[in-house]
Amino acid sequence: MAPPEASRRQRGEVARHRVLDSPTGPFFVRCDADGAIETGWRDMLDGPGGGGRTIESLGEADPDLLPGLCERILLAMKGRRVDFDDVPTPSGTGFQRAVWNATRTVECGSTATYGELARRVGRPKAARAIGQAMRRNRLPIVIPCHRIIGAGNLGGFGGEGAGTNRWTEIKTALLAAERA
Repeated sequence: MAPPEASRRQRGEVARHRVLDSPTGPFFVRCDADGAIETGWRDMLDGPGGGGRTIESLGEADPDLLPGLCERILLAMKGRRVDFDDVPTPSGTGFQRAVWNATRTVECGSTATYGELARRVGRPKAARAIGQAMRRNRLPIVIPCHRIIGAGNLGGFGGEGAGTNRWTEIKTALLAAERA
């Protein structure tokens, strides 16, 4: 018997996406033909790590895609404690997956520095590499990379370095909502 993802491909199922009207701007949820999920702000598609993708490149629009997940994402953006344990960590290097899994353990309303996260994954000198793993996170909010901060500043977000920009404003807003 073929695995479920092979059956979906054989039936001609394609990637689908949904755009949420989130408190921090248009946010997409994508599910590919194999069932893998990706999330992010629509603006991220044009930015670093977006690879020049467009919203149309995410597959067919489906306003009913993954309603439970979408509801939880919106609640999390409003600062509610939400469980995403049912969403698998995406593929990546062993180091990236370890970083993303450790990020998932940072409690709502709390933060950890890049250095603290490096120590948690057994690589105490890898703070910069932690930042690169965060940049490649394909599941923002589900994997709460906004909770990972610099030792002396907010740190980067959305593939951008530290400083004031749309992404750090989003990071600030998400942390403020969680702490409220």
